Amino acid sequence: MNKYLLILIIFFILLSAYSVEKEKIAVLNFKAIGFKDKGIESAVTENFITSLSNIGAFQIIERSQLDKIFKELKLTGTDDFVDKQIIEIGNLAKAKIVILGSIIKIGDTISLNARKINVESGKIIDGDKITVFDKNDISEGIDRLAIVISELEDSNINKKELIKNGALEEGTMFPKDWQSYSNENYKTEWTKSKSNSGNYSLKISSTKKVTSFAYWCQIIKKNIKVAKNPKLKLFIKTKNITGKGVSFAIRCDDTETPDGDAELFVSSESLFNIKGTKNWTEYSIELEDKINFKIKCITVYLLMLPDTKGKVYYDDISLTY
Repeated sequence: MNKYLLILIIFFILLSAYSVEKEKIAVLNFKAIGFKDKGIESAVTENFITSLSNIGAFQIIERSQLDKIFKELKLTGTDDFVDKQIIEIGNLAKAKIVILGSIIKIGDTISLNARKINVESGKIIDGDKITVFDKNDISEGIDRLAIVISELEDSNINKKELIKNGALEEGTMFPKDWQSYSNENYKTEWTKSKSNSGNYSLKISSTKKVTSFAYWCQIIKKNIKVAKNPKLKLFIKTKNITGKGVSFAIRCDDTETPDGDAELFVSSESLFNIKGTKNWTEYSIELEDKINFKIKCITVYLLMLPDTKGKVYYDDISLTY
């Protein structure tokens, strides 16, 4: 076979393997409820389409094409469509999914809603809501709703680890991106004496039981996505742990740093009884409530609880959606 022909064949095989066809979607006008100015419907719709376009997860049907379809069906973009009309619009637009949305104001609370309808089955396949408490936050709420609807957790666009230096190998005298709290009764160390992988781990130790506690923590302020449930996974090794034991937790706050009562919280304390002497063991917890629009930081805690003595090591820490 001609070598140039062979190269051309290989090129097209690779091109086919790496080409991913995006789903075609049609976005219908958002409906406004509780607003005097109905112009907000087109404004929210256009901003939502722009946000979806910037994300790049879908192939979006142009508004001009939808307008032609509305004219053909003797409809307008502001109509309240029945199920049959939604399916017909989707089929004529050759879209796989139609997105319906609304913006609802009740008192000071503004809800941005969107749901995805499968054109073939006519069934709702997904939907979500973003809540804001100030009209100045509507624009950011639209952006976050677009992220949620795009389901970026299933693509390489948003497959990110939230924890920095989870393997604990980075740092000089102290592990990068981590903080610790202790008093004279506890010792927190970045140690090479034990590790699940690599060279380092985080250690907390105490020689007597006291009413205080100690912890390592990391505060996360970037890549926080609404309507998601963060999952914390890590490895723990214990030696002669007695008393209440050790635990780990996820805390979410509406402030830039943890302060006062948490908005959302989950701890391993009620799930695992981590005591005694045990070699490296993997544990995980997941936030039951989804991240809401108010959350500005997520904090991961690795704790030695009050009235506990012994040694505990933490390694290979991961927080993902």
